[in-house]
Amino acid sequence: MLFCRWCLFVWIAAAVAAGWWHISDITRWSDYWWVDVPTVALALSYGTGLLVRAASEE
Repeated sequence: MLFCRWCLFVWIAAAVAAGWWHISDITRWSDYWWVDVPTVALALSYGTGLLVRAASEE
């Protein structure tokens, strides 16, 4: 899971989302970490995948 770049994006996004949950004062969608952290992590991972795919086509 550490040598596949697609899998690695998921782990990095999970760490960023967990940090966002603990540090930010931004209003969250729900008051439950178990809803917000995976949602944000998957969205970040998907966005990163789109950026990588767009960059490799050039």
